[in-house]
Amino acid sequence: MKIFLLQDVKALGKAGEIVDVADGYARNYLLPNKLAA
Repeated sequence: MKIFLLQDVKALGKAGEIVDVADGYARNYLLPNKLAA
């Protein structure tokens, strides 16, 4: 899943970058914690 980072995430990227992550990681961690959109 491609996601847009809203904040810097260690070992993933900096705010403003578009990165490809596993669906579960995005759905269960990044999106609920408002780290990505």
